[in-house]
Amino acid sequence: MANTFVDYTGADGTGTDNKDFAFSFPYLDDSHIVVQVDQASVPGGAFVTKTLTTDYTIVTSPSKLIRFVSAPASADRIRIKRDSASNTALVDFENGSVLTEVELDRAYLHNLYLNEEIEEGSGKNVMTKNSAGNFEADLAKIVDLADPTLAQDAATKNYVDTEVTTERIARIADVDAEETARIAGDALKVAKAGDTMTGPLVLNADPSSALHSATKQYVDAGDADQVNKTGDSMTGALAMGDNKITGLATPTSTADATNKSYVDAQIATTLATGVAGGPIGTANIADDAVNADKLAHTAVTPGSYTNADITVDQQGRITAAATGSSGAPTANEILNSLKTVDGTGSELDADLLDGLEATDFATTVSLGTAAYVSLGTFAPASHTHAAVNIFGFDTEVANNSTVVANTAKVTNATHTGDVTGDTILTLAAVNSNIGSFTNADITVNAKGLITAAASGSAVSKYTTGWNNSYGAVTVANGSTHTITHNLGSTDLTVAVYVNSSASDTGAQLVPVASASSAGHTGYAITDLINGNSFTLQLANGYPDLATSGLASTANYTSQFLKVVVIG
Repeated sequence: MANTFVDYTGADGTGTDNKDFAFSFPYLDDSHIVVQVDQASVPGGAFVTKTLTTDYTIVTSPSKLIRFVSAPASADRIRIKRDSASNTALVDFENGSVLTEVELDRAYLHNLYLNEEIEEGSGKNVMTKNSAGNFEADLAKIVDLADPTLAQDAATKNYVDTEVTTERIARIADVDAEETARIAGDALKVAKAGDTMTGPLVLNADPSSALHSATKQYVDAGDADQVNKTGDSMTGALAMGDNKITGLATPTSTADATNKSYVDAQIATTLATGVAGGPIGTANIADDAVNADKLAHTAVTPGSYTNADITVDQQGRITAAATGSSGAPTANEILNSLKTVDGTGSELDADLLDGLEATDFATTVSLGTAAYVSLGTFAPASHTHAAVNIFGFDTEVANNSTVVANTAKVTNATHTGDVTGDTILTLAAVNSNIGSFTNADITVNAKGLITAAASGSAVSKYTTGWNNSYGAVTVANGSTHTITHNLGSTDLTVAVYVNSSASDTGAQLVPVASASSAGHTGYAITDLINGNSFTLQLANGYPDLATSGLASTANYTSQFLKVVVIG
């Protein structure tokens, strides 16, 4: 990294409108800072030194930077360098004067900075190195150079011009020689049209493409593959390539080629008589080729049949069909069927009720003082039964503990205490404040009755949810966060939870203490700001309880917090 300059392009600018360009090297005076710009829009290119205040200002706090009045174009080259005024002495020592640290340092630093500028070439009278460590001529000429002798020497214009001229002359000579040879060679060539060969042209290979010239051996080999019109034999298969063989005679031998007319005649004869080439076997009939129209008719009348009676032959064809009966018995048929099996021993005694005959039932009944009238008429539904007419009344009453407990038996008892009355029961009044209550404060006696009730104060809750930062402050050991809950109360209960992720699963409760608590040992300290917010001060860690029951101190750094406020 250079100690005396820094290079940028306009695209590297920062700050408002990309006008700021930072530099880090020290300097003794603002006049020692040189700012140069090579505008990309100016042909030829050259650094132009800018004027302090007019074109830029120097900013020193919080860090050093050049701030342009107008931002350079993004492609402009920018150089900020130090030129410590080598022609000016910054300190003049006099006999008998006091040598202060400031003056001595200033004199020393002036010499140090000048030496750095000489080494890096950033002074006025030497070539400047760029950020890559190479010398930068900034489009100026380097004059009075000697012609190079080594491969890495800088070349003069004279050397380059001489070499180019020499090379051009040599190249022209080469071209002339090539042209002379070409003209001589042209005399041996055949013109594309109107020329005559003066000797044989020997081909070096058989043709491989359709437009190649063919050699005699290639043509002779092709003739050997042809079939003579008569008296010749095929030695392999002949692929017709979708072409026809026409003009065939009718075949007479089984190995003769067959023409279309012969095949058509044979098929027609076979279909008509079943002879010719023989019957068509089942294997020669395609699946689903024979449809219903080709099957012989049976004696069945086409139509729909209900509960059909059918006859099927050996081939699975229906040869007879007729509509049959429904098959479902009528109610009379069922009744008549039952009658034939009813009676003792049939297990179907239709005239019995729970296995009893009619003679087994009483013909008269006695209910209270009312007597049986007829089979369809009994005593009225509502009447009084005398105890003497109920068999075993007193015995059954005595045996029933529920009835015994009610000493009045069939009359309503009179109640006193919390419940009063006999026919209609009334609860005693134990609470004078009657109504509806919100967030109720209540008093309950030993019998479960509410003896006092009043509306209480509402309880509000606020939660931050899981966060690893609050505002611009990241959760960490010793960090302080402002929690705004907007509950409008300073009477608060605060709970702080910590976890390695934003999840309630596995979260731990952190001990909390207020800042006003003397001698607190909490790991999270709260300090009220007002009724709507407070500060939360985290300690340098929190107690992490392991599954073994042992606790260790864990860091808040990279953890998530959830704060719950109740007030």
